[in-house]
Amino acid sequence: ELNRKKLGSIIFHQPQERSTLNQIIHPRVIEKIDRDIRDMQETQPHQVIVVDVPLLIEADMHAAYSTVIVVYVPEEVQLQRLTERDRLTSSEAHARIQAQMPLSEKVKYATHVIHNDESLDKTREQVIAVYQHLC
Repeated sequence: ELNRKKLGSIIFHQPQERSTLNQIIHPRVIEKIDRDIRDMQETQPHQVIVVDVPLLIEADMHAAYSTVIVVYVPEEVQLQRLTERDRLTSSEAHARIQAQMPLSEKVKYATHVIHNDESLDKTREQVIAVYQHLC
């Protein structure tokens, strides 16, 4: 069983430990994603495949995909959502955000950007528009 709170307190405050964990996890995740994509392409060759990878750019996986979609929110919205959703302190939420590439930097790699700082309906409209474009 994984104690997510304890693991988070380690990897979001100790860069070397985070790097070690990423070196263990990323190759296995990439292998699984690649296998799933191959399976899907064999059975449904014309379907749009979406791969949700929070550390896509940090793990240098983005080059393997023809399209990169970044869901963007300002940092203050990220902080608020993390503290509310995950019941983190402001300090814990800030540490998690600082452990990743800033969204403002990720946007530079994006083919499409979905702004997720307004209503759910506005976000849904953007997602549908991107999906229709990909189809």
